[in-house]
Amino acid sequence: MKRPRNVICILAALAALYLVGCGSDQGGISSANGVITGRLFDGGAANLAGVTLALRRAGSTSAQATTPSNGDGYFSFGAVTAGDYVIDVARAGAVACHRAVTVVGGWTSRLTITLGPVGTVEAVDNSQEVEVSDLDDVVILPAGCLAAGASRQITNASVQMTALVASNPAYTQLQPGVLRGVPATPANATPVALRTFGMIDVSVTGSGGMPVALGSGQTATLQWLIEPDPDPGVESIPMWRLDSATGLWRQEGVATRAEWCYRGTINRFGAWAIGVPLQANATKVVRIVSDGAPQPGVMVRATGVGWEATGVTDAAGQASLAVLPESLVNIEVLDGATRWLVLRQGETMPAAGGSLNNEYTLTADQLGTSLFQVTLCWGSSPRDLDSYMSVPPAQAGGPRAMIYYRNKGSLAAYPYCQLDTDDVDGYGPEVTTVRRGVPGVYRFAVRPLGGRLDNAGASVVLVTADGRVRTYRAPTPQPADGLQWAVLDVEVGANNSIVAIRDVSRFGGLDILNPS
Repeated sequence: MKRPRNVICILAALAALYLVGCGSDQGGISSANGVITGRLFDGGAANLAGVTLALRRAGSTSAQATTPSNGDGYFSFGAVTAGDYVIDVARAGAVACHRAVTVVGGWTSRLTITLGPVGTVEAVDNSQEVEVSDLDDVVILPAGCLAAGASRQITNASVQMTALVASNPAYTQLQPGVLRGVPATPANATPVALRTFGMIDVSVTGSGGMPVALGSGQTATLQWLIEPDPDPGVESIPMWRLDSATGLWRQEGVATRAEWCYRGTINRFGAWAIGVPLQANATKVVRIVSDGAPQPGVMVRATGVGWEATGVTDAAGQASLAVLPESLVNIEVLDGATRWLVLRQGETMPAAGGSLNNEYTLTADQLGTSLFQVTLCWGSSPRDLDSYMSVPPAQAGGPRAMIYYRNKGSLAAYPYCQLDTDDVDGYGPEVTTVRRGVPGVYRFAVRPLGGRLDNAGASVVLVTADGRVRTYRAPTPQPADGLQWAVLDVEVGANNSIVAIRDVSRFGGLDILNPS
């Protein structure tokens, strides 16, 4: 059943936003393009509808596309030129996130982003030295260190401080960036995997929410509580700052061990961590199978205390992960609902130089792999567009299956096709996945509810398992012969292969859902 139109409200600022990210035509039909799909989670359990995500080239300060998440947290950027990108997510009450992601031509990059709630918010008087703490970590602000604009000293400010301790089971998920960093030397060093022992995020605002920085020549002090497990056990340890431009950590400075903490100075606010390059000289080989067959293209990871290693399975269903020797890790897989599913908890890794191979069996619903996937996105109006996938019959002469908001389907049994979410508050995405092809012709169509397609900014992106990416935009002006937009046909052969992809792009009534 459809949810009432007034259940979810979009922020006024989003009402005028034109969607350029979700399914935007950033290159058209080309194997040089890729797709980013993912899901936003909130460590504070707040509503995720309408949270804006901005996509930009790594190193650039300008967003090339934006999109909001829908009520279930799903988001998508379609037809993105291959390269390195950063996704920025900012929301009041949450730690700002800058997630690095690499887009490969003809491939769907899938990721999850978790927004962690701000830990401590405290009003401070800039004329006095103040200490703000969260989870026993501390930031010390000297008297008169805060400035706004061109080093203009301010009097009162609000400090937001969030501490993450490495022993937190959700430590890696709550990081505002991936755990990869650029060492200070040599110049232009290659990024390396990091093992961190704590993170502190600090931001300061003045009146009216105006950003406040450290004044020229001013510094602040950060103190990380030393946990018994893990204890770095060294007198000094590198400090790393999250570079928002690249989404990577950069080594800047050193923290020195005191009686109960590591203490270091910073000359700018943001996210800071203490850590070292991960000495990952052991190997964990993960093999994923389903229905007795190896599963390529599955994202897997090993998470330890303060570090993680990720990979994608190859044609043999295997991914080789470089891990910390003799450590305890969780082995996880990104499942069909874009969540990290724990396959094995607390598994001991081999000694240095050793290798551990294990096979893991997943069900079709858990895995969510696909023969092809179709993503629908649109703008703020109309609020509700509906995805329809017409599926060939299970047996010759039988009825076709229709996958839409009232029948979301199944990946484990016929029709082996599923709609992930029914979005009714604008933008999308709605993703329809075909896991196992039934011989015949699939047809994908779009229907607006309470509006027209020609002013919706609607786009559809098709991604196939063999790396084909196609982008479609609703024709304008909209023809007068119906509101239903038949977008494309995919013909599947008897051996679960795609025989042909045909562009349909015509309007009509419900009859156009039957490709025959």
